[in-house]
Amino acid sequence: MEEMIRKNYRAELFGSELYSALASGEKSEKVKEVLQELSEGEGKHAKFWEEIAKSRGVSLGKLTLLDRIKLWLLKRLRKLLGLALVLK
Repeated sequence: MEEMIRKNYRAELFGSELYSALASGEKSEKVKEVLQELSEGEGKHAKFWEEIAKSRGVSLGKLTLLDRIKLWLLKRLRKLLGLALVLK
């Protein structure tokens, strides 16, 4: 159960960071707004898992170095391949 909580928390946190990073480089205001909303939603989901972890005494970590590298790569790929392909 602890591992599931950590996994879900990290996935939501990663999603929030990804959408936020993609929004920051977006030129279209409409798309930027949607990405920011998605980031906020994922952030709320991460908070949900954080509260469950706290209630069960489960410690949570931050994003790993590998997660940060994936974020960096996805931001670069967005410029090369476009938003639709990166989000698949």
